[in-house]
Amino acid sequence: PSPSVSSKLLLVVTLRDPVKRMFSEFYHNHYAGPARTTFHDWTADQLAMADRIEAKYGPDQLWPPVVSKDLHQGNFRLGTGLYAKQLLNWFKAGFDRSQFVVVAFDVYSKASAKERAD
Repeated sequence: PSPSVSSKLLLVVTLRDPVKRMFSEFYHNHYAGPARTTFHDWTADQLAMADRIEAKYGPDQLWPPVVSKDLHQGNFRLGTGLYAKQLLNWFKAGFDRSQFVVVAFDVYSKASAKERAD
């Protein structure tokens, strides 16, 4: 958007607990899939992928994982829980931190319609 429009935007960001998100990712896409593995082994693989990405591309390429796809073929899922890196991309694009309201997903999902509107 143009600077005059983007400076007026208020963005509400809901973030899941990163640990719950990671367990959910594992359960829905790895444990329940054809290549069953343990959470420990899957997490070790994810951390090893993060190490390879950082070694080749630097820490700024953990999110978004598109640039480093040659190292993980789309299987690097740890990056989706790196919320600070995701928000930094918005700030680098010119949005001000004051334009963001960050709310824990658990809190947001339990809020009434009036509380959400406020």
